[in-house]
Amino acid sequence: MINSKTASRARRLAIVAAATTTAAVGIGLVAPAAANADAKDACTGVRAHCRIVATTDVTGDGKKDSVGIVIQKADGPFVTSYQVRVRTAQGELVRATDKDAGWEGDIYFGAAAIDGRPGKDLVVGHVEGAHTAFYHVLAYQQGQLVLRKSPKLPAPAAKDMDTYGRSWVVDGAVSSFAGIRRTVSHGQVILLENFGSRDPSAAKYAGWHVAYRWSAGHWTLASYRRQSWTDKQAASHWGWHVRGLPR
Repeated sequence: MINSKTASRARRLAIVAAATTTAAVGIGLVAPAAANADAKDACTGVRAHCRIVATTDVTGDGKKDSVGIVIQKADGPFVTSYQVRVRTAQGELVRATDKDAGWEGDIYFGAAAIDGRPGKDLVVGHVEGAHTAFYHVLAYQQGQLVLRKSPKLPAPAAKDMDTYGRSWVVDGAVSSFAGIRRTVSHGQVILLENFGSRDPSAAKYAGWHVAYRWSAGHWTLASYRRQSWTDKQAASHWGWHVRGLPR
């Protein structure tokens, strides 16, 4: 049982604690709960259906921007429509919507410098099959979040690769592979695409090695050739090889 003396002491302690907290807030030692009440991120206004997936420099101004994903529609485990939202460090909100998606699992793949522009490109899932994945790449440009299509394949190579509307394609299977690699040589951004296929009984994959360089604000075809790969060679090429992205 709590007696009156104990209860009185408890009340005094509570009053002292409250006074101490108030004083601390006043001199900046403890932030009041409402201090960040007005702070906005990419999910402000749609919190129930939105998830913050990254904080990174999308605009290229050297400041961190908030990135969120809103799942709009799904068919079973597959997301069929989603929106990518970016709240810039300056408070600007830009959005891009994919209404033709077919993706199972996390939409957000990562953020990385892919072309030669300032700011990180956002890589998100678009459509996936049994082993082939088609990604979208989004970038901030002149106050908008825009779709960056993959470089156009030369005609001979395009016959052997369906990019699904110039999506960014990676693949890794017994019968086929595809990989994307970004390098920088003497200050020049280079993008390499390697992809091939084979009959299960064949010893090697046959396909294409295609190189592009970033010049004057766009990708320019540098070279392409037919090529073959052993299992070990194909294994070293499939997937993403871009700093900041998972494979």
